Amino acid sequence: MLRRESSEMKSHFDSRIDSGIRSGNSFDVESRNLSPENTFGEDLVVQSRLCSLEDLADGEKKEFSIDIRGQDTVKVLLIKNKGKWYALGAHCTYCNSRLVDGILSFGKIRCSFHGTSFNIKNGKIEDPPGFDSLPFFTVKLSESEVYISTLVSKLMKTKIIDPMTKCKNQICDPTVIIGAGIAGITVAESLRQEGYGGRIVILSKEKTDPYNRSLLTKNIVSNPEELKFRDPEFYSKHDIELLLGTKVKSINTDEKVVHLEDEKELNYSNLVLAMGSVNKSPSINGYPELEGVFQLRNFNDLKTIKEETEKKHVTIVGTGYSALEITSLISKSTRSVTILGKSEMILRQFGPFFGRNLRAFIEDQGKVSIRQGSLIRSLGGYDRVSHLVLKDGLCAVANTVIVCTGTQPCTSILLGSKIQTTPSGYVTVDENMETNQHHVFAVGDLTEFPLTIFGGRRISLQHVNVAQYQAKIVARKITKRNFKNEFVPFFWIDLFEKHVTFCGDCSIVPEDFVVRGTLETGDYRCYMFK
Repeated sequence: MLRRESSEMKSHFDSRIDSGIRSGNSFDVESRNLSPENTFGEDLVVQSRLCSLEDLADGEKKEFSIDIRGQDTVKVLLIKNKGKWYALGAHCTYCNSRLVDGILSFGKIRCSFHGTSFNIKNGKIEDPPGFDSLPFFTVKLSESEVYISTLVSKLMKTKIIDPMTKCKNQICDPTVIIGAGIAGITVAESLRQEGYGGRIVILSKEKTDPYNRSLLTKNIVSNPEELKFRDPEFYSKHDIELLLGTKVKSINTDEKVVHLEDEKELNYSNLVLAMGSVNKSPSINGYPELEGVFQLRNFNDLKTIKEETEKKHVTIVGTGYSALEITSLISKSTRSVTILGKSEMILRQFGPFFGRNLRAFIEDQGKVSIRQGSLIRSLGGYDRVSHLVLKDGLCAVANTVIVCTGTQPCTSILLGSKIQTTPSGYVTVDENMETNQHHVFAVGDLTEFPLTIFGGRRISLQHVNVAQYQAKIVARKITKRNFKNEFVPFFWIDLFEKHVTFCGDCSIVPEDFVVRGTLETGDYRCYMFK
């Protein structure tokens, strides 16, 4: 009875809004406190005029502020596309960037920073990175004005968790996911969103709640809670069994069994390998015996590196993405940073032209010098590192050394299994992320996969965007949903308050370049032709 009365009151109120809009009344912000006796709970209904019909041309977007009774201000993104109007949350759910600066194309609004895209009709996230959708609001038109009509509770939300199916079958063997990084967590969530009603079990050797490792090099995070994908209650609420501190010993694909190090066994219906990668250990005399030599893998490492590099001469071994981002992260608090790389250029997969541009930009920031073609013979010092000896005989002062010599796939548990890997240890998968063993999939850093849109060229690409896209493919394969794999690599690096993005097939060194702008001014464009 109460529910029917609430529905009637809501319809009555909506009709009053509609009549007010049709008459052309301007409310600016009209909020109504609807009590439990006559409607659907203690909530406010907000109706706000955003602009005139002529203020936005087709294909344009604009951000508006809505003041709620002088207490809170909420940003809303208004879009006009093909003659229709849409209102969404104004900030990307992954990085909080303003979507008004994003790209509107093919019915999607795409974040300009990381490429996350949202359907403008319903706010649903369609392309990673990220987990959550945008709130979307009802847009109503008068003869000359554009209004938004919604509840305050909805307006105050910054993100929407898409609906997830509960577990409906506790008897059959579960889908087992090994690894709780962004790839593994995305598989679990995507399965529930795609309607998968079986058990989902995530095995993680870590004892901490799953968190986003990719953010470690982006900023000095003071609280590890900021890195977590979800609160612990999220997993139990959505029937995702998260087994922390659980190490896998081996896998038997014939019997569909995962053997754990505590001698327990776990049968599976589907198996997803998402163990990620581990840091390579360089063959350098003195490593890792001396103090003051570090690698970044977790939050504790980040905290230690911050403390141990302050006002010191720091040497970073390696010239890959993580080496450059760590340089950007710590350089202001150090006395100096020297980057040593064995290759002749930084980020050599993008060719010498871009490499020279990037090197000049980094060295212009001050305190940073880059030495290419430098091989380290040994680390010197008594108990703690004090210097490095290069293979050409030169000696360099170093109070702290950070080793960033790349990663390797974490696939040692596959030894003795029938799962196919490359000589370098990467798991080979097809366009559906399935291995050579039926019902066994692999996602994330440990895969070698085909770029179907580029003729099936096989590559390995360690990036969150890749990991989440692959995870969604697996979820749709397991739930027998159609999915056309048209993945285009899109990734980025953050350097000295500049955000550099890359798009396309990075597996071939480019042959020609067209450059516009500069890195210093922030309008740099480098078009690479292969």
